[in-house]
Amino acid sequence: VYFLVDNGEIVYVGQSVNIYVRIPQHGIKFDKYAFVPCPVNLLDRLESFYIHVLRPRLNGNFNDQEKSAPIRFNKLLNMEVA
Repeated sequence: VYFLVDNGEIVYVGQSVNIYVRIPQHGIKFDKYAFVPCPVNLLDRLESFYIHVLRPRLNGNFNDQEKSAPIRFNKLLNMEVA
């Protein structure tokens, strides 16, 4: 799971199995990036968590209340921890 940062603000959260290929494909302004490695089977869960918590401005919205993420916030809260 990776984070695109511009002027100290996380502006986008995404996921990739190869961030070194994926990050340059973005056509958005950012000056830094960071990432958190995780098992492939947990990518959707971890990316969704960070999107819902950080609410980056360049990740889309389902509606005014919830950010667009692979797993909706209410479902994420109801998932069992493995």
